[in-house]
This record gives sequence, C-alpha cells and structure tokens, in this order.
Amino acid sequence: AAYNYALNLTKLGNDDAVRAVYEQIANSGQEHPNSLYNLALIHIEDDSFETARTLLQRALDADPNHQKAQYNLGLVNFREGKLKQAEEVIVSLVKSNPEYREGRFLLARIIDESGRKDEAIDLYRNLAEEEPPHPEAIYNVGLHELRNEQYDRAVTWFKRALTDRPDYTKAQYNLGLAYLRSKDDTRAEEAFGKLVLQVPTYFYAW
Repeated sequence: AAYNYALNLTKLGNDDAVRAVYEQIANSGQEHPNSLYNLALIHIEDDSFETARTLLQRALDADPNHQKAQYNLGLVNFREGKLKQAEEVIVSLVKSNPEYREGRFLLARIIDESGRKDEAIDLYRNLAEEEPPHPEAIYNVGLHELRNEQYDRAVTWFKRALTDRPDYTKAQYNLGLAYLRSKDDTRAEEAFGKLVLQVPTYFYAW
C-alpha cells in the first residue's frame, strides 16, 4: 500500500513526500525491491552513490532478476570509476539479458574507459548496425574514427547519428570538427553555424 501511495505522489510531482515514503519502507525492514530501487535512483540524482549502491544491492538481494537495479548498480560503479566492479555487474546483466541494449552500451562505455578501445568499438559497431538505430553507439564509432584521424569515416558516422537524432549537439559539433581537421573549412563552418543556430550557448562552436 505504501509503495502504491508513493507512485501516486510521484504522479503529483511531490518529490519530498515520495522520498519520505520510500525511506519509510526501506527503514521498516521490508525488502520491497521496487521501493529500494526507486529510492536508490533518488540518491543517484543527489550523487549519494554509496547509499545508492547499498539500496540497489538490497533490491537485488530481494529480486536477483531486477534488471534495472542491476543496470544502475553497474552505472553507479562506472560513475565512481570502479571499472572492474562495473564490468562484472554489467557482464552478468548482458549474459542473462542479451537483448538489453542499454546494458550492452554501458558495457561498451566501461570497456572504452578501461582503455580496451578495439573491444569497445566492436561493441559500439554491433549496436550501431542494429535496428532501431542507437544514436549514442553510432556517435561513439564516429568519435573513435575522429581520434584515429579517419575524418571521412567520422563524417559518415556523425551524419548517421544526426539522421536519427537531429538535435544531437555533440554529433553536430564533432561533425564540424571532422570537417575542420580534414581542411574542409566551408563544410566545417556550415556544421558549426547550424549548431550555433540550434544552441546559441554551445560555446565550443564559436
């Protein structure tokens, strides 16, 4: 009943009351996985990662198949730079849920951050070639091509990302950067100009 009450409060936008109800459930000794998970999300938003980790682990102890709790446990570890722990959690998630694309994308990011670039780009490419398109994976392939000075390839990937998400500011900026580094000043100016029109405060493009 308390959990349903919290859900209704969420719909009303009463964040403080929602938090209070979830904390009451968590402190009552009831191991309600969704309540623990939702309270963990609140702590993640507050950057209280240690508390969030404890709550997510409790949610998983109560429900080992809680996909979102497992994903966010990996994400918390990743944000804290605990890459080995993050990878262990997300590898387990992906093995049991191979179709969970966000889990696979997070795994690619973790591996990328760990310095295993070739392995990461293979994962990004696999996601980029699937349907529906995964703009973030497509963008990350472009970013790797840009860093490897493969400017024509980078342009192709950034354009693909923008086809699927026209307001993708990072892809638009790096499209301009790829043109600039390939000495195509005219297209670079067009790309940066479009970005500034979309987001005047995007100072990197000035």
